[in-house]
Amino acid sequence: FMRSFVNSVMLAAALGAWPAQIQAVDWDPVAPELLAVTAPRIDPNADSETISWQVWLEDRLLGGRQPQTMETQYLRVKIFTERGVEEQSTIDLVEAASDVQVSEIRGRKIKPDGTIVELSKADVFERSVARSGGVHVNMRSFSMPNVEVGDIIEYQWVEYRDNTLVRYQRLDCQRDDPAWQIIYRVKPLAEMMNYGYYMRTQDFGCAFDPRTEDRYGMTVFTRMETHDTPAYRDEPSMPPELAVRKWALVFYERDKFTDPERFWQEYGKEVFELLNEEIREDKQVKEAAARITSGASSDAEKVQRLREFCLTQI
Repeated sequence: FMRSFVNSVMLAAALGAWPAQIQAVDWDPVAPELLAVTAPRIDPNADSETISWQVWLEDRLLGGRQPQTMETQYLRVKIFTERGVEEQSTIDLVEAASDVQVSEIRGRKIKPDGTIVELSKADVFERSVARSGGVHVNMRSFSMPNVEVGDIIEYQWVEYRDNTLVRYQRLDCQRDDPAWQIIYRVKPLAEMMNYGYYMRTQDFGCAFDPRTEDRYGMTVFTRMETHDTPAYRDEPSMPPELAVRKWALVFYERDKFTDPERFWQEYGKEVFELLNEEIREDKQVKEAAARITSGASSDAEKVQRLREFCLTQI
């Protein structure tokens, strides 16, 4: 029912403006002892380890009307082997739909002696990629040149998803390399609470620290953090990925009812309001139904005929 939520929120929010603030994320300081690290901390055989993976996830309204999800990513990785250089120095980002945009790409390389080399615009590429079914999507790729063993590389980018809010989004708590620290900061749309909907999270194998709050400018995020996560590895004949990988689910949920009778009354009203316009009968529908069920000897036969028509003719 997210569509009806969004429509209601947009209508209410039109009475006032929503401050569309873009959160600028500064580079974290680099401690000298981090530059001096020469061996993995979590897995002695790791080719690289993620020092920090931070994600800001914010639902907001643009101009008080248009819903948008803004997701900011900040990744810092330490390289230990040549294979790690090959695997980690290039990032591919997919814009899977016309209302998804990736921008504000930044990157830098930090040498063991503290020298910093910034990612240049010439190292960011955009191309169209054919996917299954002949669908073409945009691909943004960026690669830090001349990465060497011992370097730290870090990237940032922002993904904007228009006309939507966070709905059952997966938050990965495990990467393909070991991670020292994974942090999610989540900001729900405040207007949703006016309609009794609150953002929830459900953990699947994640060992999040107790939730805290972080403030960025005027925006307050709920902070979820986990530490020292081993790498995810595919194995032959293993269970499905989501049964094995550590992850969490974030979604909006109606505030709980303690009275079952009240819950079903409210739920029934929501379903009716959502579907009423879409299933309303008109003259053509009535005539088609009469024609299809003509001569049927029972209600069960009428239903069967209508079912077959829908399956084979629509």
